Amino acid sequence: MTDKLQTLIEKYNNNCYFKQDPISIVKRYKELRDIEIAAITCSTLSFGNRQQIYKACKKTMDIMGNSPYKYLMDSKYLEYRNSDECWYRMLKMRDFAILCLRLKSIYATYNSMELLLLNSNDYVETLTNIFNGCNGIPKDNKSACKRLCLMLRWLVRQDGKVDIGIWKNLDQSKLLLPLDIHSLNTLRNLGVLMRKSNDRIAAIEATQWAKSFYPNDPAILDFFLFGESYERAHPEEFKEPERISMTNDQILLVATYIVIYVNELANVCVMDIKPSIANKDKETQKIYFAAFKRVKEYQSRMAKIAGDNAIGIYASYCDALDQEVLPIIEKYRMSIEKYLCDIEGVENPYFLSMVELARSITSYSVIAISKRIAECLKFDENAVALRGYKQSELLKILEELCKWCFRKASDINYNESEECVNAYREFDAILTNPDIISTCIINANELENDESKN
Repeated sequence: MTDKLQTLIEKYNNNCYFKQDPISIVKRYKELRDIEIAAITCSTLSFGNRQQIYKACKKTMDIMGNSPYKYLMDSKYLEYRNSDECWYRMLKMRDFAILCLRLKSIYATYNSMELLLLNSNDYVETLTNIFNGCNGIPKDNKSACKRLCLMLRWLVRQDGKVDIGIWKNLDQSKLLLPLDIHSLNTLRNLGVLMRKSNDRIAAIEATQWAKSFYPNDPAILDFFLFGESYERAHPEEFKEPERISMTNDQILLVATYIVIYVNELANVCVMDIKPSIANKDKETQKIYFAAFKRVKEYQSRMAKIAGDNAIGIYASYCDALDQEVLPIIEKYRMSIEKYLCDIEGVENPYFLSMVELARSITSYSVIAISKRIAECLKFDENAVALRGYKQSELLKILEELCKWCFRKASDINYNESEECVNAYREFDAILTNPDIISTCIINANELENDESKN
């Protein structure tokens, strides 16, 4: 059991699993009070579906802007004080205004919320008293108070990985595990938790068990519980990939050709936008042609990497792989266009789907480069040539183009579209399948040999 705990904690105490999590939004801020305000606000919204939580947190913090503290001090929240508009699920925007009012009253006296907890023996009880009357925050500490415990974990834990740890004067050994019904049931299934009620006593019992492993940092066990539920919810991410037997030279060849293809695909996606750019505003054209110029440069570089004698093979290989990939690419673009049709502020879904496709595939190519270089350098020093092909510069331009083109739109999250997600996965499945890449390379070489005989 100890080994499993440690393995999952080390694995999941990692920012890569929290990119679409409320804490990633809290981490946008650098000033102490901004972080505190973002933490209490985002933790208040942290119930229900993870994607919907993230979306609600992002929307709320966008309202509060670059400085939530300034937003409070300027009393901008007052526009919502009588609003029945939905904030998140059963919470109304007037509940948001009440929370803001309470926070502002705290900062009228204290420079940091941490000061309110310094002499407290029960951090959760103190917080429930401070925020009593604010909908979305427990009225007392009789429940497990998962969201308040989560906020405390974010702000108190000091290991510098996922958690922020700006409250350095509080004792992390006093933290309770942030437990919801799923994590409580996980503990019951493990035989750790005997209590049937999902309340504070259950949270204390679970935390005492956690202290038997980590007496000074029991809340770290939350990463174990997260890992358990995450793996059950996403089993496809933990399937062992099929292994095929390849020599070092074959691995090098396949990796190099994947880099060549995926970058050429990104370049072509950028070039495909050109026919639609003529009637766009000057700023859009300016950014686009900066990307177009970069693409022409990259195509020249890639030709050198492929080598003069390999151009024919390279072209034939791209043609062969196109047969597999292009239908999926169009399916992906169409799914983006369909999703954008329902987004407020999107005036030309087709054009914007082309822009987003170019950005998305270029982003994919940047990831592919880093992975393949790591593989190649194990086997051949000459693979260092791939390092010179840094398509990240193109990605920066395309991200700027997306930001400009989508400036009137709101709440864009392609993960909400099952069609978008599935099409992207199909695309990735092809380009991570060595059998498909190898077959295309072999066919291209055979075709080249046949033509040279003629």
